[in-house]
Amino acid sequence: MTSRCFDMLAVIYDSDKPNARLIGLEYIISSELFEGLPEEEKVYWHSHKFEVSSGTLQVCHQLLQVRVAVRAAITSLKVKYVTLAISSTSSQTCLFGV
Repeated sequence: MTSRCFDMLAVIYDSDKPNARLIGLEYIISSELFEGLPEEEKVYWHSHKFEVSSGTLQVCHQLLQVRVAVRAAITSLKVKYVTLAISSTSSQTCLFGV
């Protein structure tokens, strides 16, 4: 049986334009990892449920990569799958002087 626990780093830009500025980083963990955190640590994390359901969170399909750093064209279905998978995660965000 494989574990569903994971962590990843996401980049945050100020727009979806080619000249967008990098304005932050977001450390994302699975719900399983979040549940294992001490209660006093959980207050520093936020859920992605609302960001996904409201359409606020956008996945840039041009930047998604498959494992072993092989670039691949990602279909709309795969973008929806990634977005759905992110909805059950939590994260901490670090913004750069915005």
